Amino acid sequence: MVAPIVGRFRNRIYRDLVGSITAGSLLGAYWWYGMHEPAFAKYKVYIDKVHNEIEAEHDAWRATL
Repeated sequence: MVAPIVGRFRNRIYRDLVGSITAGSLLGAYWWYGMHEPAFAKYKVYIDKVHNEIEAEHDAWRATL
């Protein structure tokens, strides 16, 4: 006797959803911590440098008043 095929579609949907959510979470975490944060750290260093240069210019200008 052949066993009945019961719930295969539902199980496939659950497996696909769990796999998709897991893969999306892993790839999202990789992008955030592996690409975004290092790039943003470099950007932050650059912005701080530019901000300090502008403040130095403004201080020098204020000293002439």
